[in-house]
Amino acid sequence: IEDIITAPRERVNRQLPVWPAELQRCSDLRSMTLLYTNINEIPEWAATFHNLEMLSIEGRSVDNNLVTLPETLFDGMYRLTYLHLAVHQNLVQLPRMDGLTNLKLLTLAIVMSLEQLPRLDKLTKLQLVQVVGATSTQRIPTLSPHVGSVNLIVVESQACCNGYIVCSPSSHLCSAHPSCLDKTLPENRPNEVTQRIFDLMTVKTCTTSGFKTADFFVSPTKEDVDNCDGVLYAQCRKFNGTANIPGMCYNERLQCTEFINAINAREIFNGSVAAAAISAADA
Repeated sequence: IEDIITAPRERVNRQLPVWPAELQRCSDLRSMTLLYTNINEIPEWAATFHNLEMLSIEGRSVDNNLVTLPETLFDGMYRLTYLHLAVHQNLVQLPRMDGLTNLKLLTLAIVMSLEQLPRLDKLTKLQLVQVVGATSTQRIPTLSPHVGSVNLIVVESQACCNGYIVCSPSSHLCSAHPSCLDKTLPENRPNEVTQRIFDLMTVKTCTTSGFKTADFFVSPTKEDVDNCDGVLYAQCRKFNGTANIPGMCYNERLQCTEFINAINAREIFNGSVAAAAISAADA
């Protein structure tokens, strides 16, 4: 059995539904990244990792992923600066985050069962908050009056159409609700600080990206995979019943190589070119 103390601190495509008890011995753990491990729960003793600076847990669309988190998990993580929780479609509640006083970047993505997000009004060092695919979330958390310049990105959330930020009941996320929130109630509108951040030119709230959370859980068909034969970036076509759609072969999120339609392929290509340009400029 691999010694947990000497093992790599990243897990990619390795089944780890429950943290092993041996991990408690890593009291000085600074960084932890778990990708596609089908982690279902985090034990109470994880709250003792007071030196943790980076925590990233991302699941796959085909797994159950996180279902529950200890309420006290973040109480003593005063050094944590980066928190990334993504693709946890069955997670219904997040722990309080008052203890994350050093947090600078927070990403919550594809967390469709979360109706409420924890308060962030004690996190004065926040620089970037990303809420993507929180389709059941009706309100954006209260931010600290002492926070500096913050970029706030909200995509695919009910808060973008139920009146909390914008009233647009015709949106696919709010179509089940014929009316928007009653803004005369304090809980149904942003506080002064949060509203000011919404209004800043540099803030991206309720951006229109073409991304739909439901599409994330559409599994590739055998035809999509066979069409590519494992060859990355190959040009390919797919018949949709009326015409052949152009596309590209790509392995999104380190999964199987499959057909990606031309629009998504263009976004991937543009993103790759931009990343390469940034890397070249930094070299």
